[in-house]
Amino acid sequence: MTKTINSGSKVVRTLVALAFAIGFGVAGWYAGWQPVSAMLAGWWRAQNLVAVSAQILELSLDERVDESLTWQVKAEFVYHYQGKEFRSHRINIAGDTHDNIGNYQQACYQQLLQSKSQGQGVTLWADPKNPQFAVLDRQPRFRLLLFSLPFALLFPMISLLACWGVWRIWHEVPNRTLAPDHARQSARGGAQFASHTTLVPDTGAAYGMALFAVIWSLMSFAIAVPLFLQKWESKKLALDWYYLSLLFPLVGVLLISFAALNAYRRWRLGKTSLLMVQQAATGRTDIRMRLQFATALGTRLQASQLHYPLTIQFQCAQKDKRNEDAVEKVLWSQKQAVKIAMHGAQHFDFTIDCPAGLPASGMQDNDALQVIWTLQVKLLGYTLDFIIPVHHTAHSAPDQQLSHRSAASLKRDAASSEKNAGSSRGSFVFMGPHKVVSSPGTRTARWVILSIIVLTLMLTSVFAYLSSLHAEDDDAQAGLTDRPLIAPAQKETLTRLQARLKAGADVNARDGDGKTLLMHAALDADLPSVQFLLEHGAQVNAATPLDATGLGERTALFDAIQADALPVLQALVAAGANIHQASNQVWTPMHYGAYRGAVKSMAFLQTQGLPVDERFSGARGSTPLMIAVEHDQVDSIRFLISAGADKNKKDLYGEDACSYARYFKKPLAAKTLGCD
Repeated sequence: MTKTINSGSKVVRTLVALAFAIGFGVAGWYAGWQPVSAMLAGWWRAQNLVAVSAQILELSLDERVDESLTWQVKAEFVYHYQGKEFRSHRINIAGDTHDNIGNYQQACYQQLLQSKSQGQGVTLWADPKNPQFAVLDRQPRFRLLLFSLPFALLFPMISLLACWGVWRIWHEVPNRTLAPDHARQSARGGAQFASHTTLVPDTGAAYGMALFAVIWSLMSFAIAVPLFLQKWESKKLALDWYYLSLLFPLVGVLLISFAALNAYRRWRLGKTSLLMVQQAATGRTDIRMRLQFATALGTRLQASQLHYPLTIQFQCAQKDKRNEDAVEKVLWSQKQAVKIAMHGAQHFDFTIDCPAGLPASGMQDNDALQVIWTLQVKLLGYTLDFIIPVHHTAHSAPDQQLSHRSAASLKRDAASSEKNAGSSRGSFVFMGPHKVVSSPGTRTARWVILSIIVLTLMLTSVFAYLSSLHAEDDDAQAGLTDRPLIAPAQKETLTRLQARLKAGADVNARDGDGKTLLMHAALDADLPSVQFLLEHGAQVNAATPLDATGLGERTALFDAIQADALPVLQALVAAGANIHQASNQVWTPMHYGAYRGAVKSMAFLQTQGLPVDERFSGARGSTPLMIAVEHDQVDSIRFLISAGADKNKKDLYGEDACSYARYFKKPLAAKTLGCD
């Protein structure tokens, strides 16, 4: 008789699956695809924007208390482009919303507030084709992108899995139980055993594990990386519970490594299948089986052997799904002695026994009880699992007759198989056409995998929320970081610079780092832009601000040295750049050239009267040669020696250049200096 699945149960499961499909699909769109697509579109549009000068009319930091505290900078700017006045409220190129990802909103507000209180203008980036569009920050928010990626990638994936689940619910094959008049029919597939049957291994667990590893890794990396960056930027690297977030990506790496190793072992073994000559039935012994290899055994190994150990375990288990959690109980298990499979074999023959008194495969009287017979084969480090359809002996008379008809052939094959221990000489006599039946996977396993994925997403979401609260507390205690998030002075072509100044922009405007347009042009080795800016009043000796640690006071001259752009350096010096002005309070241009290996710049500075042996004005009093040795700049060492630098000159602690080479373990520098 046939037992059909209750339609009411199908409706309930369908509603649950649809709830997952709709819920995760909508969440994936609004929390994932929408912000990610906006960021990508904004990044593409930002390539064609031009800088314009603007004034701040209104400014506020709007707070919203929902499930957590979020902020949004709201401002109104007025600017002119091609003689017309426009207004804009846009802050970021990807769009403006309330969020608490990092301290972007607070830092942006503080910078705008400072500019507004001092009566200074800001730089907006306008679209020449549509001047009504102008934005303050044209750089996509990388941290927000990382935060949105899990929603954009994983939530739609879960939605699709749920849709697939709906399809499976209404297209699943009904379970069948054995009846006297269907003695020779498989409990799961209906395959007739008048012919031999080929089973393929169940790969559902392996695929489920790989999918779980990928999802876990994407979620954990997307959550942990932004949080770690936030901690790094706040310069609070003390070991606390916060760094437990790094364990999640580590687990993800281990899971992916395990899945990759498992896939590699499966590839080494090649495609395999299990050939059943007889119907498996309880109480029957010496049931003939053949393990077939599509690729000759061992030929994919880097180091082959003459033979390989093989273990076989046959078991009967009962899965009880009457409670909320499915419980699997092993009713019987038998592990055979280790067998030997020969290298290059195309198949391996063996027998199994099914003891009497055990239930057959399939659902029992209660649909919540299922009996599963599993044959497990371990070979070349990989485990193959085959689901074996087992019947009752009392209803197996036709197959017994088939067995008797081929008894002589089977006995001959048994003797040959035992003699050759798995070599390809032994063969079975197969009768009837060849049928291939896939080993059935369990629907319960698929739903368990889906449940694990959903649970993982929920846990990581809670973890991200708690971590964000902890990060907010850190920011509240330490104050806002001074990391610049707005960069009005970005790399510009000469055409854009001309358009910017024509629109009324300040030629000496600074970005969040305090760098001017002239500094950016010098670092880009853009001589036409440098000359254009100098002609229009750019301050050649303008320096970056000096911070509390003593870093700063860097002029465009140092940017030209960093790029070793000799024409730019000459243009700056001709415009009055001070070659004796130090950076970071101690670095002279010659020291910086030695550090960067800028030989052309050092040679020019020497012709302008800058000494090659001048000491630092602070710290150890190192010479440019010592700096070159410390940073293993061989070209700088050779130039300085040829220019007359004294390698025996000592710093304030009595150390010379060779002492630096020994202390910093720079053998190439020591060899270039000729140190003993």
